[in-house]
Amino acid sequence: MRTKSYSVIPALLILASVLFLLGMSTPARSDEYTLPGTPTSLQLYNDYVYVSVLLRGLYTFEIGDNYHLILTDSLLNPQQDYILQMADDNTRLYSHWSNTRLTAFDISDPTAPHPFAHDSTGINSHYAVTARDNIAYAVKPNLSPAIPPPPVPALQIIDFSDPNNPQEVGRFMAEAGHQSVCLSDEFPQFVITGGIGAVYDITDPSDPQRVWVAPEEIAIDEIRPWHTYYVSVDYRTDEPGAMHYWDLTSEGELTLIDTVDTGNFNSITTCDFWLVAAHEDSLAFYRKIPSGVHDRGSYVMGTEHGIHTVEILYDYMAWCDGQTVNLYQFLLPVAESPAATLPTSPALLDVYPNPFNATATATLTLAAPKQIHVALFNMLGQQVMTLADGLAAPGTHTWPIDASNMTSGIYLLRAEFSDGSALSHKVTLVR
Repeated sequence: MRTKSYSVIPALLILASVLFLLGMSTPARSDEYTLPGTPTSLQLYNDYVYVSVLLRGLYTFEIGDNYHLILTDSLLNPQQDYILQMADDNTRLYSHWSNTRLTAFDISDPTAPHPFAHDSTGINSHYAVTARDNIAYAVKPNLSPAIPPPPVPALQIIDFSDPNNPQEVGRFMAEAGHQSVCLSDEFPQFVITGGIGAVYDITDPSDPQRVWVAPEEIAIDEIRPWHTYYVSVDYRTDEPGAMHYWDLTSEGELTLIDTVDTGNFNSITTCDFWLVAAHEDSLAFYRKIPSGVHDRGSYVMGTEHGIHTVEILYDYMAWCDGQTVNLYQFLLPVAESPAATLPTSPALLDVYPNPFNATATATLTLAAPKQIHVALFNMLGQQVMTLADGLAAPGTHTWPIDASNMTSGIYLLRAEFSDGSALSHKVTLVR
């Protein structure tokens, strides 16, 4: 396993400094691995990369020293099927094989995931899945040629708490299905879907209700949470690949804020304040700041096979083309990074104790008044706790971090300022 460094700022903040302040023309590849077939999906989890390969199975890579890909396991699928999409939740990896049922993999040993629970409801051909607290949320499109098409379980909620007996909690039947799904961290009662853009209220998970549907003129095919907002890609209308930027209201309505770009994107991923969008052979980078969205440029990756999928975590990014999985790391010591410069008025961010196992204290010291947003994120880029949001006076501010509802792992404490600068601090929770 690679040696972690807690003296570096998050990967994509460094990417901005390297590419724009130091004049680098393209990100630098750390490693590349040629796969035995066509990759169909990609998932990052801590120091591991999971890749599904068409008609082959699930391949596991550990990110070793110097950010090299080390193949640790290949779980062959006897049905010669493939995984369309994956999502991780604590020590489980949820997936759905294209022609079979939703499956949970045990990744308590992340070097060798193994399936240990299967959805027994008999519904197959799910298209996307996400998960929280051992509950999986799966969606499927309606591929029936009939007019009108028969209803399908557009959203299915499955409880995997007992791996020996997964139970369906609820479903929503509709003629129009979905092909992407994500959860709201700000409003946990809502599930957001793409394909047919919609929002579901799961306050009663046994009876999910569709509370909002996207207008016909805007197609939401893939949608991802982005900080406290959402970004979607449109593959079907007059401007295919357009990205739209949304806010979610407490009533469950997605409100269109802006069109981020119209660049024929085919895949998007988000982490913390960063958005990466894939073109055919290049990646575009965007950063969310309080006043809007900054376009950080587009970079050709040098592939002849097209970028199919891309994922990012704080200090690395992976993407797959038609033949390979590619790993990029963006590390620069704080002392050497222009992006690590403190805000115009000096500020210090710290956590004590670190590591911790129950409670900790976050401390931010300011030399001048500032508008701040201080929050804690998990390693999927999901905000798990807001500590402060508003105007802070000069001096030292402290906030308690209560980990009673958090799982062991690495988190990121982040303070963002109204001038677009930010400070970050990695925090380790050990149970």
